[in-house]
Amino acid sequence: MGFTADRVDWALHATRSSGLQPAMDHLLAHSEEPVPDYKSAPAPATTAGAADYDDEDQAALMDMLGKQGQSAQDEMIEGAQEAKSIKCVECGKILKSPAFASFHAEKSGHTNFEESTEEVKPLTEEEKKAKLAERESIIPQYSLWCAPLTVVRSTTCDSPFRRFTVRDKLAAKRAAQSKDDAKEAKANEQIRRKAGRDMGEAREEMKKKGEHAENCSALRISRTCPLLIPPQTLPIICTEAVREAEKRKAEARADVEAKRRVREQIEQDKRERADKAAREKALREGGPVPVSAPAASSKPGGLAAALAGGAGANGANNSEARLRVRAPKGTWTGTLPADKTLGDVAKQIQEAGMADGGLNFSTTFPRKQFGSAELGKSLKELGLVPNAALEASAAP
Repeated sequence: MGFTADRVDWALHATRSSGLQPAMDHLLAHSEEPVPDYKSAPAPATTAGAADYDDEDQAALMDMLGKQGQSAQDEMIEGAQEAKSIKCVECGKILKSPAFASFHAEKSGHTNFEESTEEVKPLTEEEKKAKLAERESIIPQYSLWCAPLTVVRSTTCDSPFRRFTVRDKLAAKRAAQSKDDAKEAKANEQIRRKAGRDMGEAREEMKKKGEHAENCSALRISRTCPLLIPPQTLPIICTEAVREAEKRKAEARADVEAKRRVREQIEQDKRERADKAAREKALREGGPVPVSAPAASSKPGGLAAALAGGAGANGANNSEARLRVRAPKGTWTGTLPADKTLGDVAKQIQEAGMADGGLNFSTTFPRKQFGSAELGKSLKELGLVPNAALEASAAP
């Protein structure tokens, strides 16, 4: 028996008249359930597209209901559910299985497929031969990457041609790997042989170096002799090496001595500059001129002689007196012979316009006064040689 009109109306109401297939699914899913009171519920909203084919769906359902017997119902259900192929909506090509559909989508870029009840017809013998000829014409284009392999014709699938099996690819990979291994083994063997030769040469060289070091160690010139020399020329070369080493040592000692002399000269120049600065400072301040200890000790016994006869040396060895006099109208500086008197110094100051009348002289360190009685004495007698600083004031 078919479905009753109430059950069909319930299916259309429940699926909101969305089409024949949803209504059939609802009828099959709720075939054992009683028909509820669906008319009391508000009518579901339908779209314009659904309203366009409601009449068509109603006619199809009524036609199905008009058929009698369970066989008609089973036939319609079986026809609605069985799909024998997959159809590409974009190009209309009929594909045998989902694998072919996936390959077609990857190759062409099409993405819209649907199930179809059309059955893919098997190829005839003529079509198989044409397909095989087409595939064989493509093989030379792939000769580079499939050279070690062989083309195998399939007898278990609809297509008369397949590229290669997994075993073929594995065998080709193993063959290529074996060739690479053979080349690598050959290269390793060459490296091993070369390493052996190098090791032998290194041992021979070390042996020769050891013998040469033993010969040179007695002469203490192992670093100056060549590594490989004839035995008969060894004494001559070693003698020349000894001479060269002695020459280098002498040059090194000479360099050290020259550097020492330069350092001593620098120190002496420093001492002389310090003594000169001290003497100039003493002259400016009118104090006694200090005696340079290094200068006195530059000769043997110079320091003792300077300490013993300092005053006598100053008076006996100097013929001039360098004087610096602070006069009432300025400072007078001059050099006079040691036998000149203090009165001559007063005349020089008056002639220079730094004093008008008689002058009295004195020293600050040590404190000493020179009156009119000392004006007739020489500078050497007064101890103003070789230099002195005086204070001049107007005589009363």
